[in-house]
Amino acid sequence: MKDLLNHLIDNPCRGIIAGRDLFGNGVQIFLVMGRSEKGKNRKCIIENESAIATRASDAAAYDESLTFTVMTQTSNSHIVSNWNQTSGIYQRLKKNDGKTPEKFFDALGDYSYALDAPVFTPRISACHDVSNLGKIYLSLIKKGAGKQGSSLTERFNYSFGVDCGSGYCITTYMPGSETLPSFSRDPILINIDKPLDALIKSLWESLDDRWRVSIVGKSIYRDNSFRYLKPINKFG
Repeated sequence: MKDLLNHLIDNPCRGIIAGRDLFGNGVQIFLVMGRSEKGKNRKCIIENESAIATRASDAAAYDESLTFTVMTQTSNSHIVSNWNQTSGIYQRLKKNDGKTPEKFFDALGDYSYALDAPVFTPRISACHDVSNLGKIYLSLIKKGAGKQGSSLTERFNYSFGVDCGSGYCITTYMPGSETLPSFSRDPILINIDKPLDALIKSLWESLDDRWRVSIVGKSIYRDNSFRYLKPINKFG
């Protein structure tokens, strides 16, 4: 966890954690930080019994790009992402339950990084397959380091076996709040050695108060039932 906390210093990123708790249940966490007023104008909500979504916290400054599903699930898979690819992944996996790993990565082939120059925010996504909660799938899609104006897209697909009490984190950015460099390291191995509510509270309290916006978590059980924790939102 120390590696993750160091990574989050001077880093107003979005982040995803996927892993298993000490009892072997699946764990997903989505955290939001923001540097700009637009980046801070959001909150996570429990949209219905089966999805978590982000909304603008200040309705007077509504921005459609801030409205998307963060977490959802099919009959066999649980998905989390930082943008509207959640819905695309959901549609692909809903048609192909039983082929989660293959179709998860296939679905992301339709997406690129955000066109929010000069930052070009990466897309980050993760998935659990209920038939094997001991394995997680992560995706990072970011702008390549080509010449200025290049539209090169780099894609990184990861699959990890996770023991009980462990998981991995990917974020949109590396530390460097002035330039917001895209994530450029291996996913961060962390301990998940606390109950999910305690872990989320600890993470929230460790985030820089200038930038922290929202955090939400989800427990996934072997019978495909699940539980969302009430989101913590700084605004709204």
